[in-house]
Amino acid sequence: MTRRCPSCRAKLPASGRCPGLAPLIEHEGRLWGIAAQLAHALGGDVTERMIRNYANRDDLPRWEYRRSVYFALEDAAPIEGAKRRSGRGRRRQLDAGLVAAA
Repeated sequence: MTRRCPSCRAKLPASGRCPGLAPLIEHEGRLWGIAAQLAHALGGDVTERMIRNYANRDDLPRWEYRRSVYFALEDAAPIEGAKRRSGRGRRRQLDAGLVAAA
C-alpha cells in the first residue's frame, strides 16, 4: 500500500519525507512550488490534484523547469479562497468543522 502525507495526501518517496515540505522557489520575484508544496501552504484540505485542476480550469500560471512543473503561490491563494467561499462542490473539511462548532 502506498504511504501518503497526512496533510496534502501526496505519495511519499522511500525516504518518507513529503516533497511538499521543501522550501518554495523564488523566480521573477514570485514564489513557485510543485503541487504538493502549494497544497501544504494553502491548508490541510487542499490536495495536489486540486492545484493541478486550478491550473487547467482557472488559469493558474505554471512554470515548467527541467522535468518539474511549478505553480505560483500568490495566484493560487485567491483561486483557493474563491473556491472555499463558493457554495458549490464538496464540503471542505474546515467548513464542516466550523459548522459543527456553531
